[in-house]
Order: sequence, then C-alpha cells, then structure tokens
Amino acid sequence: MPSSSYLITWLLIVSVANAVNVSYNRPKLCPNATWYQNGTTIANETIIGNHPHAFFIDNNNNIYVVAHSEKKILRWDKELNKSEVIVDIKLFEHSRLFVTIDGDIYFEKEEEKDKEKEKGHIYKWTNSTRNSTHVVDFERSCRALFIDINNTIYCSIRDGNKVISTSLNDTNKTFTTVVGGDSPGLLTYQLEKPHGIFVDINFNIYVADTENGRIQRFRPGQKNGTTVAGCGFPQSLTLNRPIDVILDADNNLFIVENDHSRIIRIGPGNFQHILAKKDSHEKLPDQLNHPYSIRFDSDGNIYVADTHNHRIQKFTLATNSCDSTTIVAEEVTTISTDENEQLPNIFYPHACEDSTEIGSHCDVSNAPCNQLQPCLNNGTCSNNDTNVHGYFCLCPEGFNGTECQLDFRVCKSDTCFNDGTCLTLNATFNCSCKSGWEGKHCEHKISHCLNVTCENNGICRPLLLNYTCECLGNFYFGRHCEITATKLIIYKIISKSFAYIAIIAMASVMIFIIVMDVLKYFFGIDLTREEREQIRRKKLKKKRNRVTGQLILIKAPGIADKVETKEETVV
Repeated sequence: MPSSSYLITWLLIVSVANAVNVSYNRPKLCPNATWYQNGTTIANETIIGNHPHAFFIDNNNNIYVVAHSEKKILRWDKELNKSEVIVDIKLFEHSRLFVTIDGDIYFEKEEEKDKEKEKGHIYKWTNSTRNSTHVVDFERSCRALFIDINNTIYCSIRDGNKVISTSLNDTNKTFTTVVGGDSPGLLTYQLEKPHGIFVDINFNIYVADTENGRIQRFRPGQKNGTTVAGCGFPQSLTLNRPIDVILDADNNLFIVENDHSRIIRIGPGNFQHILAKKDSHEKLPDQLNHPYSIRFDSDGNIYVADTHNHRIQKFTLATNSCDSTTIVAEEVTTISTDENEQLPNIFYPHACEDSTEIGSHCDVSNAPCNQLQPCLNNGTCSNNDTNVHGYFCLCPEGFNGTECQLDFRVCKSDTCFNDGTCLTLNATFNCSCKSGWEGKHCEHKISHCLNVTCENNGICRPLLLNYTCECLGNFYFGRHCEITATKLIIYKIISKSFAYIAIIAMASVMIFIIVMDVLKYFFGIDLTREEREQIRRKKLKKKRNRVTGQLILIKAPGIADKVETKEETVV
C-alpha cells in the first residue's frame, strides 16, 4: 500500500477518535515498524519511588504517573517540559489510571478501614476544580480501570476472576459482570486473575487473562471470549503471565509479558518480540524487570512501567515506513536447441479483470480463506474485510480461538483411558469404562480382592477381571489356600504327639509331688521316712569313720594297739 493511502487511513482514524472523544493514543504503525532497543528513563525511583505500576499518556502526550510510595500522582506537561504534583493522596498499590479528554483523572484510593477487604474505592480528580471526589465503590480492588466512549467504567477484579462495569451516568451505580465470574478456569467464558483491560470504540473488550496465559477478546454483549494471543495462537505463541494489553490504529495488540519481562506485538497471523530480552531482569537500557503497564504517545513511541527496576522507560520509534517493496523483474537468458540462437525469457505478470482472482489464468481466489485455509478442527472460514485478520472462523461446538485452535470439548481423545468411552452429560463428562477398569477417567484397575479372604495367611493378587491367592510355600494350595498338604498334616500330628507326651510327663511329676505333700502334712504319712533315716545313718557312719582315721594318724606308735583294740570294742 502506498504511503498516501496510509496517510489517508491515519487521518480518518484520528478524525474518528476525536469525534468519539478518545483520550488515549492509538498511533498508525506499519507492519515493519521498529523501535530503538535502548530505552530512555523519563522517571526513576528518586522521583516516583519504588515499584511503579500505573501511568497514563493522554492525546496531548502529557504523562501521568502514580507514585504509590510517595502518596501522589505526578504529571509531566509536554508544553512546559516539567513535572508537578496534582494529586496528594494515598493510592492503592496496583491502581491503574484513566485520564479523560478533559484531563480528569480516575484512580483508586486506599482506605484504611477497608484495607483488609481491599474494596475498590474509585475517586475522580477534576481538572477544572483540582479537587478529588468519590465516584463509586467496586466489590474488590481493581487491577485495571478503563472508561469507554459511553462513559462506562470497567474494573478488572483479580481475586474475583471477572470484569465489572457501571455507567458513570447512572446515579444508582448498577453493577454488571461483563465477563468472567467467581470461579476461575480456562473455558471461553472464564478468567483467572485478570489484569489489564482495553475497550475499543466498537466496545470489544480485550482482557489480559494473566494466569491462563492469554489475551481474550469479548464482543459486545457476549460472555464467551475468543483467544487472540497465547495458548498456541498465533504460531504456537505461549505467554507467561500477560499483564497488560493495548491496541494500535490497526488493532494490532501490544502485550506486556510480566514473567518473561518483554513486550510482544501481535499482528495478523504472526507475533514479534519487539522490546527487551526474555528473562533478562536487569537494569540495563535494553532490558526490563517484570514490567507492568504499557502506553503509546501520539508519535508511536512506547512507554513501559519497568516495575522492579523502579522506573518509567521510553522506547523511541525508529522506523515506520509503510512503502511497499519494489520488485524488479530480471531478464533471464535461455539456450534453445540451436546453439547460436538466444531467446529472452521474461515474465510479464498481467492483471486480472476480477480483483478477487489471481493466477496465470485468473482462476484462483485471493481471499484469505482460500489462500490461508486458517480454520482448524473443521472450522468454517468466512471472509470478513472488517476483521483485522481478513477472515472469521466459525468453530464447531467445543472449539474456540481465532483459528478454532483451542479445544474446549468436554470429551477429548485422552479424557477416558484404557479404551473407555466418553459421554457428555450436562456440560461434564462421564467415562464408561471397559470391564476390569474404574475411576473418573477409567484409570484404575478394579481390585477383585476387596471381598476376598485368602486362608492360611495367603496373599490376594488382583488380576484383570479376576484374582489369585498366593499361598505360603508348598504347604497350602487351592483357590483360597484352604487345602493343607499331607506332609504338613503329618508334621502337625508328630509335633502334637511330642507336645502331649511332654505335658503328661510334667503333669505326672506335679501330681506326685502334690500327693506326697498332702500325705505328709495333712495325714502325717511320710512314705520316704525310713529311706531318709537309712540315708541319714549311712551318712553319719561315714562321718565317724573319717574322724577315727584321723585319730590313728596323729597318735604315737606305742599307743596304736590300744587304739585299735578300743575301735573294735566300740564297733
């Protein structure tokens, strides 16, 4: 497209934006636009304190920054080229700003009494009076604020997994849940910890669905969104905690990827990493550290809240030429069968009468649906010139995404394991398992040992559709180890016999002792008395014999005869 056409388009967009009182910037950027990689720090921690999150650039290129730790909002006036404190108040740490065409500022104030509840107390600083007034209270704090051309204010509630809106013209302040709900999830109508939001002049809502790693677009009045970035789209793009999103004049997305600390541009069917290096996390001119917000000025320069580096960075637009590349046909010489004859072979493309047809015979459609065939999973493609991609995919039930690339079917090929059959029931699934399997996904083998007892300390082992009892050694056998081997029976009989004999012997001894004691102590009958007397006499006799011998040894020889005679007499 020639430069004049882009200039006309840009003028039309500016005219429409002014007609609808859009206060933010959506510059016209060519597909090959680039930015200088080394950024310029326009505000550091000395001016704005630690961890800046929110800022805003109006269509006059005035910059508004929330200095949370300093409890104030600063404004850099482009004309005067200096900053001033315009609001001196305690703000919510993650509060975003929105500035209207009149210079009025909407922000979230932190109230001490509700600090634990973290309600979203929205205030308005009026440029004409330079005073702040309370506007509305959202149920929880807002991670993003946006006001559309109908004067409706939107609040993304991170902990509520939803976006809520209310009209500033409504004195009753009736709240509407625009998208999402209390339950987090990855379905088309769900969000998980959303942050940045952007509403275009057609009331399409773009939400940074942070924990789901995607950017969702919700058309007016629709609860089901379309994934326009992340989760494999486009070109297998994966986003790691996208936290903010804005659009340029051609509806190209510019996304802040918080965890990977970089800026990504999403164009028709492609994406580019335009600023910072992945996972750099350093305080260098070409690097970011967990950025939080992004904004344009009217010249197409990009500003980023480099939160963990405590600064606001400006990346200047380097090139933005929209001139199409000129292709020059070169003459190619071919040699014919005649060695001396050279014929010029030049390709002269000709225009087709029907501008929608291309090809050498003008029989090929140049429509995106015919050329790209972008719709996956049996989606139906419809050419649509009003769409940024030039086409629209009508997805079969259960699929979503710009190209029907996201599978949200309840029953998928891997929902039920082990050849189970998946059945859809009231937005949930039920797996009909094959015999021998059970569980929500047919992942568990049925244990047939639950009501089975293996006897004689046998161990039950489950099998598919059956079970077996493992018996101890070779002593038991049978289905439940209930049959005892013959040799074990013999061993038992023998062991019992020895046990009985031992018991009888011990019992006999005990009875004998008891009987003897009863006869002796109760009846005075001592059956062993005579035997004990004889034993006592024998012992006494032996004792005397030992004493007499000693006397013989110690007496003199002359007396020995008398002693022997005496011994004989005594005996």
